[in-house]
Amino acid sequence: MTASTPADMPEGTPFGPGIASMIAYLHGCQMIGFKRLTEVCQGLFGLTISQGAIANVLARVGEAIAAPAERIAAQVRASEVIASDETSARVKGKTWWQWTFGCATAVYHVIAPTRGKCVPTDFLAGVKPKMWLSDRLPAQLRHAEEHQFCLAHLIRDAQYAIDHGDTNLRARLQGAAQGRVCGRPPPARSRRRHHCRASPPSRKATGAVARTQADRCRGPQAAGTRYTSTAATSCLCS
Repeated sequence: MTASTPADMPEGTPFGPGIASMIAYLHGCQMIGFKRLTEVCQGLFGLTISQGAIANVLARVGEAIAAPAERIAAQVRASEVIASDETSARVKGKTWWQWTFGCATAVYHVIAPTRGKCVPTDFLAGVKPKMWLSDRLPAQLRHAEEHQFCLAHLIRDAQYAIDHGDTNLRARLQGAAQGRVCGRPPPARSRRRHHCRASPPSRKATGAVARTQADRCRGPQAAGTRYTSTAATSCLCS
């Protein structure tokens, strides 16, 4: 049996846009869960609110921002250059993935239960930009006409070559810096984790030399991986 609403109680929620935006910010940006959020509201603002009321507030906020969010997504899709990245996120005790797709003027966020290629494919909805910027995760490759690897990763590779005396990788990086152009696209995904032309460590190699050779052959930043420099078609292909 459900009680009737008191006659002097106005229709709708007692929580206005200020409280709704604060709850959405604390939950969505600061990752405060429902139970702790009730304590924060009570302790900081003297606001008594239940977890159910918080869920209803967030549902209303979601409806209100749906249309602006879609306009942001359309703005990113219309850009000739799109950058993407992803990181883990906890959703109801399980590991999901927060994806970001950005251009010079907007960033669109997607929370998905997978790290697979279907997420950027679904976001693009058939659109193919001229340039895609990302790290080397296979799911983020081959979505555009050309691909630019993250400069932070390239800088890390260069530092690795300098620190370990890797003349092979250092020469390739220097060739890319000098503007050597080959016009080849990023490598297609294969059963191997990466494309590596480095020779496996010999039996005679020992100690640090053996570890360095093994790192070049097995590591995620392999000596033979094709990297794209700041020029759209410059890479480290020989």
